[in-house]
Amino acid sequence: MDYGLLKEILYFQRMKRFLPLVFISCSFILSSQNLILNPSFEQNGERYCEDWYAGWLPMENYCDTFQNFGVRMIHSDPPDSIRGSWSVELYGNWPSGSYIGTYIPAKAGTNVYELKFWMNSSHFGGGGGINLKGNQSAETKWIEDWGQPWTQYTLLDTITTVPGDSIYVILSAGVGDFCICDVQFDQVEFAVVDSITTATNDPSVEYSFTISPNPVINDLHVNTSDVNHFEFTLYDMAGKIIFHQTSNIEKLVIDCSGLAPGIYFYEISVDGRKERVGKIMKI
Repeated sequence: MDYGLLKEILYFQRMKRFLPLVFISCSFILSSQNLILNPSFEQNGERYCEDWYAGWLPMENYCDTFQNFGVRMIHSDPPDSIRGSWSVELYGNWPSGSYIGTYIPAKAGTNVYELKFWMNSSHFGGGGGINLKGNQSAETKWIEDWGQPWTQYTLLDTITTVPGDSIYVILSAGVGDFCICDVQFDQVEFAVVDSITTATNDPSVEYSFTISPNPVINDLHVNTSDVNHFEFTLYDMAGKIIFHQTSNIEKLVIDCSGLAPGIYFYEISVDGRKERVGKIMKI
């Protein structure tokens, strides 16, 4: 009896029971893509605020200064961070707190979303939440804590959306009795972790579109070389349709000069199939 060979066979038989679990775990991780474009508030070692808003003001315009909304960038990061050294600090200054947020075009259907973020609430308290824009009756799902060092928090929420909806991820500092209460945030992740309903469209056909300029002042140009007919719809932050047009050529020019400054969401469809969703900024 070759006991060495027998030992290897038994080892292989035991491992076969665990291999499927390993593959399943890897598949789950790869399927969860962070929908937040700027999760760590920095780029190439420098503070970077694009895609985040303090109130209604784009943070990239004030990334290197202290804002009236009580927001600033500081050198502080979660332990063992590999994403740099910057984080965002919010001040809850009496009589109101402070908050920042980012807007994400929603995937139509019913999906389970996961929000993860690191928070340092050593000096007071803060939290993070998810709100569905476009549905005024939707409640904000929220998680908060007080007096804790850098800690990672996780929030799950099942959200049903329709085309034109957007999701608002918000981070906030609380406020105490006549105090300045600072809370720090970093490494924010937001992803679809499960789809309860799935789209019926065939995903094998994809079309390329360019939307420019973004931010836009006057004319917004929508171009494609893949198809000569498509539908373009523009929504405001409440989900109201403010522009809709079908184009029978490969480009479309939209006059945005009359729009109020702010964030708008667009959807492009071909033959009833949603091909592209995104956001533009009107300045």
